[in-house]
Amino acid sequence: MFKKIVLFSGIFLSLSVFAQEEDPRVFVVMGYSAMVKVQNPESIASEEFQKRQEAQKRVGERILEKLRDIEGVLTDWEVQNQFYTSSPLSQHRNVIPYVSFTSEKELHFTIRPMIWVGHKSRLAEALQSLNGREVSGGKFKVEEIKEVSYGLEVIFGFYNKDTKELVPLWTPEIVMNKEETLDLAFEEQKKSLKGILTSYQERPEAKLEVRHLVQTTSIYFTEVDASWLEEGFIPEEERFPQASPSQEKIMMILGLLQEAGELGQFLNR
Repeated sequence: MFKKIVLFSGIFLSLSVFAQEEDPRVFVVMGYSAMVKVQNPESIASEEFQKRQEAQKRVGERILEKLRDIEGVLTDWEVQNQFYTSSPLSQHRNVIPYVSFTSEKELHFTIRPMIWVGHKSRLAEALQSLNGREVSGGKFKVEEIKEVSYGLEVIFGFYNKDTKELVPLWTPEIVMNKEETLDLAFEEQKKSLKGILTSYQERPEAKLEVRHLVQTTSIYFTEVDASWLEEGFIPEEERFPQASPSQEKIMMILGLLQEAGELGQFLNR
């Protein structure tokens, strides 16, 4: 009986692995853009303090309204923010809004890129359902992520109590790599960091009797259709300086990961 159970378990696991290979994970970047009619507080004279406060309050209310309106779509498709773990305005899916006034009475509302993680079998359905979907006076835009690049910067140093700053001891060359998926980019970033940590231990700076600290910055970006920029779906902070509407493809920042701590903490992972 035990042998039969083991046999069936083995068959089940084999089928599960086979199914995963046949239906690989895919990643889709998602954005949202809307124009909002609301008074710009900066257009009100500074002497009219009460009116300015009321205008600022109204702007905050409209932003929260937008976040609540798009929450349903994000929840239905389990769209997540893969890079930001907390948002002061959205406690659930970590939607990071970005707003800028285009006139005295109109505001452009966008969000930092969100990621839908699914399987190849549902990709066509996701793209059809989400791309161009209109919600609350704006619409969503999505595109499959086919390649992900990342840059890794690492700074080794120690804390100066007088200046209250990190004093660099060694800053290796920035690592730049390109991977087929976001999963692979995350994994390769970890491997790159591990290699750099190992190299530091062999350097003379590591022998200094100080409290060794590490600061890392990883930026992830991908190539998307130029219409993301032309149609206002890329927030200012996610735009690359070289992006031009005349190009068919442009680079967009997917997100940023930053960490800091003692060297021992990084080595013990």
